[in-house]
Amino acid sequence: MNRKVIYLIMNIIGFLALLGSTVFILVSWSHIPDQIPTHYNFAGVADGYGGKGSLIFMMVLAWFMFVLITVLMRFPNTWNMPVKVTAENKARLYSITRSMLEVVKMLAALLFAVMLINAVIATPMPRFILIALIAAMLLSIIMGIFMMYKNR
Repeated sequence: MNRKVIYLIMNIIGFLALLGSTVFILVSWSHIPDQIPTHYNFAGVADGYGGKGSLIFMMVLAWFMFVLITVLMRFPNTWNMPVKVTAENKARLYSITRSMLEVVKMLAALLFAVMLINAVIATPMPRFILIALIAAMLLSIIMGIFMMYKNR
């Protein structure tokens, strides 16, 4: 499968996760309790609470992050790279960085969607999902940086 198709699939997954959680919040709004979990510890247990209006803030933040990364990917010359970008390595480094950003964007959108839905239904975050998404993001970043050093 070609990279553009993979990027498109990742964007669709991230977009649908955010769209689904947004629709879920809007449809459920009248049934959401006034106090909802706003923060989860690493075990997935809520350890911070706030008003249901905080869902709007988290939802806007998730969409802002998704759109911002999408826009920034169009301007690779603005990216801060861990290695010196030269005419010889520019294409390789930009390709590696774009792949890394696409994966991180999708995983962050999924994490936000899971957090928003769990806040609405007031259940603990599934520990496995929380750990898997965070670990996958960190692994993607570490692998991306490693690949940049290897291909400089």
